[in-house]
Amino acid sequence: MRKDRERIDDEPTHSIYAFVGLIASYVFLFAYLGWAFLPSSVLHKLGITYYPSRYYAIAIPAYGFVTFLLIVVAYIGVNMINTPDPEDLITVRDKNPIVPLAPAAYIKCGVKDGIPAAGDIDPIALSKLLKQSKVVS
Repeated sequence: MRKDRERIDDEPTHSIYAFVGLIASYVFLFAYLGWAFLPSSVLHKLGITYYPSRYYAIAIPAYGFVTFLLIVVAYIGVNMINTPDPEDLITVRDKNPIVPLAPAAYIKCGVKDGIPAAGDIDPIALSKLLKQSKVVS
């Protein structure tokens, strides 16, 4: 068992990769902010003479944000297209229903046998039962 523990300790852990990723992201952030906000004369003094147009400092994040919004809208739209109508019976009934023995037991209060067994009630039968029962508020 000790050999397994030593073998695990010799391997690089995920925390090292996370730390390197954190440092790299800060380096890229400061490089991006320097490119976006420092004047050209300062960049030339630092020895940086070739860099992309400043237009892309605004355009790339804007395009990314708009793309993200379009993906969210498309995701919502595709889900709305694939969702059946609320009046459709497939939204309340599956292919293998478990029909209870006495659907009226779900509506009655104070059943002697306790809580009835779980099951799927036919929407038409449920509508009839709800219309017959008195509403208590």
